[in-house]
Amino acid sequence: MSDPTSLRTIAELYAGQGWPADGDELLGRSLAPRSPDMLGDAPGWLGLDGDQLALDAGCRDGSYAVALSQRYGCRVIGVDVVLSGLPKGGAFDATAGAAGRVTLVQGDIEALPVASGACDLVWCRDTLSCLGDPARALRECARVLRPGGGMVLYAVFANDRLEPGDRALVIDGLGNSAASMHEPTVEEAIAAAGFAVERRERIGSEWSEHRLEHNPAYLTKDLLEIARLTRDRDHLEAALGPLWYQRALAFDLWRIQIALGRLVPVLYALVKRDAGGAGQ
Repeated sequence: MSDPTSLRTIAELYAGQGWPADGDELLGRSLAPRSPDMLGDAPGWLGLDGDQLALDAGCRDGSYAVALSQRYGCRVIGVDVVLSGLPKGGAFDATAGAAGRVTLVQGDIEALPVASGACDLVWCRDTLSCLGDPARALRECARVLRPGGGMVLYAVFANDRLEPGDRALVIDGLGNSAASMHEPTVEEAIAAAGFAVERRERIGSEWSEHRLEHNPAYLTKDLLEIARLTRDRDHLEAALGPLWYQRALAFDLWRIQIALGRLVPVLYALVKRDAGGAGQ
């Protein structure tokens, strides 16, 4: 015979004993999550306008550089080591809405090909985690800003809820840096680079909740690919190769871990302090 305690637990569980009458409604109630649109609002918090120069540090395909120029009317320099948005042998097409105002340059965020004090704002999204030394990159971003200039920094941090196996996948497997995904380390580097935190928004799972509430299919592709990669591992690992199999699994897990609260996005609005130590 089963243990009486186990029987009692099973009876309580499947009879719903103790479950509040409004429990289902409570879990189905929106927590009014903020929209991912606030990322685009952040340069406005720092006063970006059409007379200014912004730097997209880690611009990848240039899409955010174009969006910044279209929204704020500013000039934008995008810098990336890969420059996936720059056609071989051709000029970058910034679209009619930002034509002539967006330039992409191949370069390293740790040695930006931009003059000191030339920029009014630095935009850095999903780039810091890739860097072994966040302090060096943040110092370089501060160098290219004028005193009183701003930086929009979107960073994702790992917390203690991230399981060791998943940690190895999303950090080591994607070439990320444990130091750059450690919130206290990054915040120390922010201060050491000469920035004051004007605004700190802990996003956590909010943007994921917002997307799911407006599009229940959000994350479906990630979940399906995780299921396929797991169930058909031998075939897919052989077809993709062990390295890319692990990377595919890690990419699919990234947004899932954010939704589960194990990876925590934080949005910073930073201001470069002047020589006297005060922001302007």
